[in-house]
Amino acid sequence: MTSHSDRHIFAGILPVERRLQEFVASLSVIASGFNSCPGDTGEGDQSMQRKSWASEECPMARSVDVIGDWGSLMILRQAFGGTTRFDDFQKELEISRNLLTARLKKLVVCGILERRPIAEEARRHEYVLTEMGEDLFATIIALRQWGDRWLFRPDPPPIRMLDGIDGSELEPIKVRSSRGREIKLADFRLRRRATGKQKARADNL
Repeated sequence: MTSHSDRHIFAGILPVERRLQEFVASLSVIASGFNSCPGDTGEGDQSMQRKSWASEECPMARSVDVIGDWGSLMILRQAFGGTTRFDDFQKELEISRNLLTARLKKLVVCGILERRPIAEEARRHEYVLTEMGEDLFATIIALRQWGDRWLFRPDPPPIRMLDGIDGSELEPIKVRSSRGREIKLADFRLRRRATGKQKARADNL
C-alpha cells in the first residue's frame, strides 16, 4: 500500500494538475481533429463535445470518452497515490460531491475503478484501481513528465518522481517499436488492420 508520505509523487502541487486538466480538456479538440483516426466525422468542435465517442474506431477517442471528463484524471491521480475513500477524494480535490459521485460512477462502470465494501458487511465503500485502471500508470507518468517539462518554465518542477527502491529519478518515457527503436513523430504511421475477409481474399490471390 502506498504510504501517505509517498502520495506527493502523484499528488504533486494542485496548480500544475489544474493546468494539466486544461490540457486534458483540449484532448477533445485533438481527437476530433486527428485526421489519421478512422471514424471521426469531422463535425465542429462544439457538436463533437456533446456526443459519445465510445463507439468510435479511434482508440484515442474511446479513451477520452472514458477518462477525459473534467476531474476524472484528477481522481485517477489520487487513486494512484493511494486514496480510496469518497470523503478523501472530495477533500483532496475540492470538487463538489455531486460531480465526484458522477465521475466515480463512470470510472466504475467503465472498469477503471472497483467499488467495494471497506470490510465484510460494511456499509461504506472504497474505490480501488482495477487491472484496467492500473494499466494507465504509464499514461499518468507521461502526463506528469509533460507538465514538468512545459508548465513550470523557467522554474524547475517542484516534485521529483523517483524509483521507490533505489531513489533514482525516472527516465523520460520514450515510444519504441517492437524492435527497440525510438520512434519520433516523423517516423510514426497508422495503418488499418486487415479484416478477416480481407485476409482471406489476400490468401486466395
